[in-house]
Amino acid sequence: PKELIEFFDYTFDDHFKRPTPSFLPRKDMLEYLIARNSVDGALDGVKYNHTVLSVAYDDAAAKFNVKVRNSSTGEESDSSYDKCIWAGGLHGTADRPTDILDLLNDFSGKVMHSVEAGEKFRDDVKGKKVLMIGDSYSAEDLALRAVKLGAKHVYICARSGEGDASETKSWPKDKVTVIFGPPYKVQKGNGFKCQAVYWSEKKQKYRRDDEEDPVKVKDI
Repeated sequence: PKELIEFFDYTFDDHFKRPTPSFLPRKDMLEYLIARNSVDGALDGVKYNHTVLSVAYDDAAAKFNVKVRNSSTGEESDSSYDKCIWAGGLHGTADRPTDILDLLNDFSGKVMHSVEAGEKFRDDVKGKKVLMIGDSYSAEDLALRAVKLGAKHVYICARSGEGDASETKSWPKDKVTVIFGPPYKVQKGNGFKCQAVYWSEKKQKYRRDDEEDPVKVKDI
């Protein structure tokens, strides 16, 4: 819900001049964030419509040298910075844990990473039961999109239970269930068994908590 990221000094009511629902369209959220960060000049130095051509660290100067191209004019320019943050988003390299990929080899349905949830996401979720592994902001965002696009039900598997999705206490139409435990077994091709885990200092890895009963989900 939008209340989790609302700025105390610039509320949604301040911006929209009217009450708004907890779950706003992406374009409205983007408009709000840009408006808030434009107030104190935080975006004054932002260059839009530029392509980064290269980034190189200069040890002697302790600076990052960045070359960019203006996508509108084709003009190239160089700048130096103290810090450099890679925020590639959908253009970054997706993290695909090998243990999860090995497990999903026995799954008969479609497997996709969150970065692949594009314009055809409706076709992937409409009328279907969906299982999401991980409870971060991406899971919360995609669960809401899936419900809006007609998913029958969405299950979110949380390992630690500390993500945004796990902290969300109310979901639209009660169509989202958070399971506290990752999947560890595929059943009959389209079902999963999930179980809570704990961190083992001795083994230095997560292990299933046998004191907690497994949770089964079917027809994913």
